[in-house]
Amino acid sequence: MIDIYNNQNKEINGLNVTVIGLGKSGEGAAYLAHFLGASVFVSDANSNPDLKEKSSHLKSVGIEVEIGNHTNKIFGGELWILSPGIPQDSTALKEAKSKGIQLISEIEFASWYAKDPIISVTGSNGKTTTVNLIKRMCDTDLFNPILGGNVGTAFSNIILNDLKNKPNKRIYVLEISSFQLEHIISFKPFISVFLNITPDHLDRYSNMEEYVKAKLNMIKNQTRENHIIFNLDDFILKNELKNLKSQVHGFSLKKRNQNIFNVNATIIYSEGGKKLIDLKDFALLGKHNL
Repeated sequence: MIDIYNNQNKEINGLNVTVIGLGKSGEGAAYLAHFLGASVFVSDANSNPDLKEKSSHLKSVGIEVEIGNHTNKIFGGELWILSPGIPQDSTALKEAKSKGIQLISEIEFASWYAKDPIISVTGSNGKTTTVNLIKRMCDTDLFNPILGGNVGTAFSNIILNDLKNKPNKRIYVLEISSFQLEHIISFKPFISVFLNITPDHLDRYSNMEEYVKAKLNMIKNQTRENHIIFNLDDFILKNELKNLKSQVHGFSLKKRNQNIFNVNATIIYSEGGKKLIDLKDFALLGKHNL
């Protein structure tokens, strides 16, 4: 039995691992777990041509797959890796918990094997635009950024490729949804970015507090060496991100005293008044993009 709370040992060679869901995240997790020596079983309650094709590819490398329903075979796994589309209140998850099976998200699983810094971005709106901008900003001689998570490539696929190819100067820029932040144990970004929190996915969460709690899982393991960047104009974030261990930096179009970035009529500038962007060169429309 693996101890998912032991950060020093995440060895899964020979472990029975069940992956629930065969979307992009589940597929990536299955290939990564297989590469790491686990005995992998994948189960998806749905069935369609895309899933059948993915199933065939997985089976061709020795991964067992079932689609169309969840059989009792899923309970043979000592560790379950959950795709973000799996609701927390599902009958299968409740039964797995009652059997003592350990449950983690795909983002959590992939992060066990990430040896380079993670910049993670969450928010109700604007995530995809922001991660693409951050990726472009980091794409210099100093860094080798790659984009993934809820946009582009599953984090597990990225980690699998990096374990094989061992790139230098890697930075992981991840778009993270609230669903992906459920079942987090040790996921620890170097920089966490919170854009905004507005009512969303309330068909998944019983109330707004549960939704906010899921979002805040992103920073549960951060320390004084890590950073949080957040929207000071967002009332919920301003109230939730207090008295934290991490170094906290605000951005705002209104308040100046706590900001790391500021804006005037012509430029965006940083602490000390250093110009970052001339607004006449800023192509994205709208104050939210500013």
